[in-house]
Amino acid sequence: MVLLTVLVVPCFFSCNDDNEEVVGNLNPPQYESVSGKYEITDSSSPYASIELGVSGDYIVIKRSSGYAVSALKKENLFSRKAPASRAVAYDNVVYGTYTQIDNETFNLEGFGVIQLKSNDGQGITDITIRPNGGNEMTFTVEKAETVGDDDLTNALCRTWKVLRIHEAGYDSYDGEYDETYTPDEYYGAISEVMFSKSGTFLSFIMTMK
Repeated sequence: MVLLTVLVVPCFFSCNDDNEEVVGNLNPPQYESVSGKYEITDSSSPYASIELGVSGDYIVIKRSSGYAVSALKKENLFSRKAPASRAVAYDNVVYGTYTQIDNETFNLEGFGVIQLKSNDGQGITDITIRPNGGNEMTFTVEKAETVGDDDLTNALCRTWKVLRIHEAGYDSYDGEYDETYTPDEYYGAISEVMFSKSGTFLSFIMTMK
């Protein structure tokens, strides 16, 4: 059994005398107000969706492959050697970091620039994509539904860096073991996890340097 301790803040949850759950004092992530998953409704688009995470991470799902995101998660295929500011691609998924250019335009590092367009205050209806080295294209989009906006959800839904891992168990060679290590000390260890209010969960594992 492997127990992962995400130690970004000293105390994530605590309990009072009445056993009520109390959320630690976490500031809203930088891109809370512009985050969301935008599903492209035009089947001719080479992209199925583009998601902007609250911590400045983006996920592009291409339409060209039959792999589902859930299958990628289960097989631990998100391995990242490069720093967080570099884009990583695996089959139909591109992941990286983004910055905001203006109210509706974003630079997705390693992918290109996108512009989200609204229709008379009715929410985002279209997306213009200018991929690096490619032609500009515009498609209609629908913003995916999000989970409830409560304190616990707001605290969880962001990108977390794993600082320390505690592993305990038993094997036939060494008997009982109880070890604590950092992700960069162990090949295949989870180094980062991302949760979004659109229901997306991604985990990243360390690879050999």
